[in-house]
Amino acid sequence: MSLRDEDEPPDPILVLKTYGRIAISDAVTIFVLSLLYFVASLSIVTIGPALLALMDAFYSSVSHTGTGGGAPASTRGRASQFVSSIWTYLWAGLPYTVAVIVAVYSLYTYSVLALSGGTAQALIFGVVGMYTVVLVFVLLFRAADIVVRADENERPGFFSALRKAWGSLGSNVAFAATHVVTAIAVTIASLIFIVTAICFLPGLLALLELLNYEELDGAGAKAIRYAYLDPQT
Repeated sequence: MSLRDEDEPPDPILVLKTYGRIAISDAVTIFVLSLLYFVASLSIVTIGPALLALMDAFYSSVSHTGTGGGAPASTRGRASQFVSSIWTYLWAGLPYTVAVIVAVYSLYTYSVLALSGGTAQALIFGVVGMYTVVLVFVLLFRAADIVVRADENERPGFFSALRKAWGSLGSNVAFAATHVVTAIAVTIASLIFIVTAICFLPGLLALLELLNYEELDGAGAKAIRYAYLDPQT
């Protein structure tokens, strides 16, 4: 059962509050899934499939909340879902591998430019570049979210998913802007220490995407919040 009135605009404040509470209460799961994502990505080729598997692990554990409740899957259950999903999305995830590699390299380049640039122009160019790359990551996570929500025989291809993701984000620019700004803040905070980036950033970005998409076009962030804070058995 959706807890959001379809006539009401999505509430970014509710999403942020829910995000903060779940990020704290579900920190162990976020840590485990982020670490699994890092390990699964070591082969490079599986970076994209791991991204789809990460979104699948988050979405599959709460997809039932649209019908009224139930506790999200355990950490072990979601870890198992992640591992099995990598093989499910192995071929579909390959284009995402290329996109993520380009985005990560660009983020590194712009970060170095922003931190070491000797002129104001270089600093501004570096910062704008960093923000643009984070927007690309938001787009990729939304595309992955769209893919894992689709029926197996109706899953869109890479470019189709990107078009749908762009249309989804563009359907409410103000709401999408809050999503992107939050993603930027989370990314910057995580990159202060490389360990936090490895152990938490992938999971935090996936959770942020899940809640934003649910609030925009799903059961609503409130349904997810109740599933975590007041699970029904």
